[in-house]
Amino acid sequence: MEHALQKARMERARCVPALPEEIWDMITGYTDWHALKQLRLCCRTLSRIAAAYLFRTLYLKVQKDSIERMINIAFHDILRHHVKELVLLECSQLVPFVSWREWYTHIENLADYDDASGSQQSPSAKPTEELPRMYEDYKAECLAMAQFVLCLRQRTCGSKVLGDHYYFTQSNEENHMVYACDNFDEALSNFKNLNTVKQRRWWQEPGPLTWRGLRFSVPERRRRQARWANDEDDMLPLTFVLRGLGWAQSTGDSNLKTLDIRTSGIAFWNEYGLRNHLWGSMNNGKLARNCDADVQLMRHSFTNLTRLTCSLAAEEFTVIEIIDSFATFLVVAEGLEDLDLTFTERNGGETISDNWDLFLPLSEQGTRWKKLRRLKLSAYTGGRSLLTFLNNHSSSLRTLTLHDCNLVTPEDSWPELLEQARSVLDLDSVFLLNLFDAYPDRNSDVKGYLIDYMDECEVFAGFKDSIVDYVLKRTDRKPIWDHRPVYDEHLKKCEGCEENRALHDEASADEDSILFEFDLLPIVADLGLL
Repeated sequence: MEHALQKARMERARCVPALPEEIWDMITGYTDWHALKQLRLCCRTLSRIAAAYLFRTLYLKVQKDSIERMINIAFHDILRHHVKELVLLECSQLVPFVSWREWYTHIENLADYDDASGSQQSPSAKPTEELPRMYEDYKAECLAMAQFVLCLRQRTCGSKVLGDHYYFTQSNEENHMVYACDNFDEALSNFKNLNTVKQRRWWQEPGPLTWRGLRFSVPERRRRQARWANDEDDMLPLTFVLRGLGWAQSTGDSNLKTLDIRTSGIAFWNEYGLRNHLWGSMNNGKLARNCDADVQLMRHSFTNLTRLTCSLAAEEFTVIEIIDSFATFLVVAEGLEDLDLTFTERNGGETISDNWDLFLPLSEQGTRWKKLRRLKLSAYTGGRSLLTFLNNHSSSLRTLTLHDCNLVTPEDSWPELLEQARSVLDLDSVFLLNLFDAYPDRNSDVKGYLIDYMDECEVFAGFKDSIVDYVLKRTDRKPIWDHRPVYDEHLKKCEGCEENRALHDEASADEDSILFEFDLLPIVADLGLL
């Protein structure tokens, strides 16, 4: 009986005439953006449901549903060609609960799912009888990423090639990530027009622990007890995507040109960081084999880059490894035209020394980046190494930005460095702000140049311009780098000036000023107070 009824419904559906395009336009006018995407994926007959620009940017989270949605778009004959940008969104890492009762009692917005009151539910609300089934899905997703990592590594280890599957049918029920595992690499290689990958870190988009419309009231300390919860867990999406794009590059199917990432700690820059701090943390700190092949694939994803924006955050015991490992990645991107680097200290600033020289390994590569036209730097670096790097790329470099830069070699200073760079560089534009020399010793004060508060004080009008004009060779008159004589001369003529007195006092900070204390300078700089 049920079969006959289903057959009758199918025949009746075939008799229903197609709606005119004008009607579809009216329907889609009242449909939100996410629903338009879903309609386009579910039904190919709706020729005007969604415009191509809706798929220009694709957002990806490390969640089963999000990964599968990305795969569905990648295997769509039309939609995959519209994707040009992939944005990696950090999501709340799921906290394992020991029981159904604990999971249920931590739901913060349970009232939205209570249909007994008769009140109008929220659009995402679900009847309470669905919650037990959702709890089972939640438990499965807590294990999903560990399963996903193990699946992806099968291909890296050579046991799977494009088109092959990881599992036999009998094991499918044990792994909820089978579909994602079997198609993740092929999906990334199918985005032939994908040229940009961006990462959105936690500090850019904070939020509570949410999952499928449910919001959980979980203390931060409890969230940190999750097996994979640490300062680097929000880089997991990036590791998967870079590994997949590296695989696509090895098969000739990657066209990645722009990469915008922000990393912390040793991250994935070498095998130890990937195995112990990222992937290994989801497998109780243990992986059957090392991750050298995976790191090599990630390096391959840098091959075609023309623009790189990258942030590094190191600490005393890992800084040398990070600097050397990052250089091995950058060496692959020989076609770079635009390089934006940020290199900061992760836990303070007292341990900064000459081993924090970011450009030391890069200066040893010669003129490897022959197309480099723009360099933007906010980092710890050595004076000689940076000067060598600038000399090596003087023929192509046209724009230089030095913002919040600290020298780590006491024998160098910014006035001397830029004086020598001026003789070899032929720049169109330069931007200089908050440049600090190295600390001669622990008991000495740091010397700073072109501090940002000068822009707010009329006393220093033209002070920065004279330095910029000299570096750009617009004038041969050597500028004054020390702002204190300018301030002192102004005070002689401005004893009755009270409006800018606070700025004057700040600009003339003496050696005992809190802004230049050794212990507090990095903290103040991180807070943007300098």
